[in-house]
Amino acid sequence: MKKMMCLLAVILLTGSLVLIPASALAQVDEIGFYAEPGASSHAFFNTPNVPFPVYVVLTNPSSLLVWGFEFGYEVTTGEPDALFRLQNALPPQAVDLGDNTEWAQGDYVVGLATPLIAAEAIVLVTWQFMATGYEVAYLNLGPSDIPSLPFDLPAYEAGGTIVPMTLAPTCWGTEVRFNEHCPLPVEEQVFGAVKALYR
Repeated sequence: MKKMMCLLAVILLTGSLVLIPASALAQVDEIGFYAEPGASSHAFFNTPNVPFPVYVVLTNPSSLLVWGFEFGYEVTTGEPDALFRLQNALPPQAVDLGDNTEWAQGDYVVGLATPLIAAEAIVLVTWQFMATGYEVAYLNLGPSDIPSLPFDLPAYEAGGTIVPMTLAPTCWGTEVRFNEHCPLPVEEQVFGAVKALYR
């Protein structure tokens, strides 16, 4: 009977998560690296010698307009000479005071003459990379070199107010990786719990 109650609880919990609309689960003011501009995937698997995009996206901003933004980044790889950044694009009419000439580490401190209008996903920066092989690379975001806020977080400017951005969660915490599959620890734990019910 106890096993049956546990199984029923797992089924109800799983079913309730499916019924929650995606908008209710969305967190506001998150920034992350994404494989496409709609911010639905952190999965990067490249073909050698073929350029691929990387988008830095602000999701679900709490303000209606974004007049500027700041963040720092770091990209590490075992073979630095096997990865190249071919493009570093900002929104139109952007003025960047940051230092992002190096692809491996830098920051953006960007003001915009025309604000970006709030949407579920706002592309702040577009990179284009190319790798000569299937090199694993690690991408991390953080505050700019001289942050406007004391919280060690990226931020954006919303008409006179500085708004902190939290780092979007991934399967590796907040890090994003090229050419590495997500370990999916949550699924493994749930499967292990369900399997234990039948022992």
